[in-house]
Amino acid sequence: MTSPIIDLVKAVADALEAGTFSQALSVVSRRYVPKGELTALSTLTVQVVPRGITREAVDRGGTERLAMRVDVAIQRTVPAGGGDEDDPDGADALMALVEEIHQYLKTADLNLPYTWTWCENEPPYAVEHLEQMNLFTSVLTCTWEGGG
Repeated sequence: MTSPIIDLVKAVADALEAGTFSQALSVVSRRYVPKGELTALSTLTVQVVPRGITREAVDRGGTERLAMRVDVAIQRTVPAGGGDEDDPDGADALMALVEEIHQYLKTADLNLPYTWTWCENEPPYAVEHLEQMNLFTSVLTCTWEGGG
Protein backbone atom coordinates (compact mmCIF):
# COMPACT_ATOMS: atom_id res chain seq x y z
CA MET A 1 0.00 0.00 0.00
CA THR A 2 1.31 3.43 -0.87
CA SER A 3 0.56 6.80 0.67
CA PRO A 4 -1.55 9.12 -1.51
CA ILE A 5 0.62 12.12 -0.68
CA ILE A 6 3.82 10.28 -1.61
CA ASP A 7 2.23 9.23 -4.92
CA LEU A 8 1.38 12.90 -5.48
CA VAL A 9 4.86 14.16 -4.58
CA LYS A 10 6.43 11.63 -6.95
CA ALA A 11 4.04 12.65 -9.74
CA VAL A 12 4.75 16.37 -9.21
CA ALA A 13 8.52 15.78 -9.27
CA ASP A 14 8.21 13.64 -12.42
CA ALA A 15 6.02 16.26 -14.13
CA LEU A 16 8.47 19.05 -13.32
CA GLU A 17 11.38 16.98 -14.57
CA ALA A 18 9.52 16.36 -17.86
CA GLY A 19 8.37 19.98 -18.24
CA THR A 20 9.86 22.67 -20.42
CA PHE A 21 10.62 26.00 -18.78
CA SER A 22 12.46 29.20 -19.67
CA GLN A 23 15.33 27.99 -17.47
CA ALA A 24 16.47 24.39 -17.24
CA LEU A 25 15.70 22.77 -13.90
CA SER A 26 19.10 21.22 -13.21
CA VAL A 27 18.03 19.12 -10.26
CA VAL A 28 14.48 18.05 -9.40
CA SER A 29 14.29 15.89 -6.32
CA ARG A 30 11.69 14.45 -4.00
CA ARG A 31 12.59 15.01 -0.36
CA TYR A 32 11.17 14.64 3.11
CA VAL A 33 13.49 17.33 4.46
CA PRO A 34 14.51 20.05 2.00
CA LYS A 35 18.27 20.50 2.07
CA GLY A 36 21.22 21.27 -0.10
CA GLU A 37 24.82 22.43 0.08
CA LEU A 38 25.17 26.06 -0.89
CA THR A 39 27.80 25.18 -3.50
CA ALA A 40 25.37 22.71 -5.13
CA LEU A 41 22.72 25.42 -5.34
CA SER A 42 24.66 27.36 -7.95
CA THR A 43 22.53 25.41 -10.43
CA LEU A 44 18.77 25.75 -10.46
CA THR A 45 17.39 23.26 -7.95
CA VAL A 46 13.78 22.26 -7.29
CA GLN A 47 12.79 20.15 -4.31
CA VAL A 48 9.32 18.64 -3.91
CA VAL A 49 8.26 17.93 -0.33
CA PRO A 50 5.01 16.63 1.21
CA ARG A 51 3.49 19.38 3.38
CA GLY A 52 0.22 17.97 4.68
CA ILE A 53 -2.89 15.95 4.08
CA THR A 54 -6.45 16.56 5.27
CA ARG A 55 -9.05 13.82 5.11
CA GLU A 56 -12.78 14.52 5.11
CA ALA A 57 -15.47 11.85 5.35
CA VAL A 58 -17.78 11.97 2.35
CA ASP A 59 -20.23 9.29 3.46
CA ARG A 60 -20.76 6.72 6.20
CA GLY A 61 -19.23 4.00 4.05
CA GLY A 62 -15.74 5.32 4.67
CA THR A 63 -15.26 7.24 1.43
CA GLU A 64 -12.88 10.14 1.98
CA ARG A 65 -12.05 13.33 0.18
CA LEU A 66 -8.39 14.26 0.43
CA ALA A 67 -6.78 17.68 0.32
CA MET A 68 -3.02 17.29 -0.05
CA ARG A 69 -0.49 20.09 0.14
CA VAL A 70 2.92 19.86 -1.52
CA ASP A 71 5.80 22.33 -1.22
CA VAL A 72 7.83 23.04 -4.34
CA ALA A 73 11.03 24.88 -3.40
CA ILE A 74 12.95 26.69 -6.15
CA GLN A 75 16.53 27.67 -5.27
CA ARG A 76 19.64 29.07 -6.91
CA THR A 77 22.44 31.31 -5.80
CA VAL A 78 22.49 34.82 -7.26
CA PRO A 79 25.52 37.04 -7.88
CA ALA A 80 27.09 38.53 -4.75
CA GLY A 81 26.12 42.17 -4.67
CA GLY A 82 23.08 41.54 -6.84
CA GLY A 83 22.49 41.92 -10.54
CA ASP A 84 22.19 45.26 -12.31
CA GLU A 85 20.16 48.43 -11.81
CA ASP A 86 17.12 46.90 -13.54
CA ASP A 87 17.35 43.74 -11.39
CA PRO A 88 19.28 44.73 -8.26
CA ASP A 89 19.21 41.31 -6.62
CA GLY A 90 19.59 39.25 -9.81
CA ALA A 91 16.33 37.48 -9.09
CA ASP A 92 13.77 38.73 -11.64
CA ALA A 93 14.21 35.72 -13.93
CA LEU A 94 13.85 33.39 -10.95
CA MET A 95 10.59 35.05 -9.86
CA ALA A 96 9.33 34.64 -13.43
CA LEU A 97 10.28 30.96 -13.29
CA VAL A 98 8.31 30.52 -10.05
CA GLU A 99 5.26 31.87 -11.89
CA GLU A 100 5.92 29.52 -14.83
CA ILE A 101 6.08 26.53 -12.48
CA HIS A 102 2.85 27.64 -10.80
CA GLN A 103 1.05 27.91 -14.14
CA TYR A 104 2.47 24.56 -15.27
CA LEU A 105 1.33 22.71 -12.14
CA LYS A 106 -2.22 24.08 -12.51
CA THR A 107 -2.71 22.08 -15.68
CA ALA A 108 -0.16 19.26 -15.42
CA ASP A 109 -1.61 15.80 -16.00
CA LEU A 110 -0.32 13.79 -13.05
CA ASN A 111 -2.29 10.64 -13.88
CA LEU A 112 -3.77 10.63 -10.39
CA PRO A 113 -7.38 11.09 -9.22
CA TYR A 114 -6.63 14.54 -7.78
CA THR A 115 -7.32 18.01 -9.11
CA TRP A 116 -5.14 21.06 -8.57
CA THR A 117 -7.18 23.55 -6.54
CA TRP A 118 -4.91 26.08 -4.92
CA CYS A 119 -1.39 27.42 -4.79
CA GLU A 120 0.20 30.03 -2.57
CA ASN A 121 3.61 31.69 -2.60
CA GLU A 122 3.83 33.55 0.69
CA PRO A 123 6.29 35.10 1.12
CA PRO A 124 7.29 35.12 -2.55
CA TYR A 125 10.96 34.57 -1.61
CA ALA A 126 13.05 34.20 1.55
CA VAL A 127 14.60 37.61 2.24
CA GLU A 128 17.01 36.18 4.83
CA HIS A 129 18.41 33.70 2.28
CA LEU A 130 19.15 36.54 -0.16
CA GLU A 131 20.68 38.72 2.56
CA GLN A 132 22.79 36.07 4.27
CA MET A 133 23.73 33.62 1.51
CA ASN A 134 22.93 35.27 -1.85
CA LEU A 135 20.47 32.41 -2.28
CA PHE A 136 17.12 32.86 -3.99
CA THR A 137 14.56 30.59 -2.33
CA SER A 138 10.87 30.56 -3.22
CA VAL A 139 8.35 27.98 -2.05
CA LEU A 140 5.07 27.26 -3.79
CA THR A 141 2.60 25.44 -1.55
CA CYS A 142 0.11 23.76 -3.89
CA THR A 143 -3.02 21.82 -3.01
CA TRP A 144 -4.63 18.96 -4.90
CA GLU A 145 -8.00 17.47 -3.90
CA GLY A 146 -9.83 14.31 -4.75
CA GLY A 147 -11.13 10.98 -3.61
CA GLY A 148 -8.99 8.74 -1.48
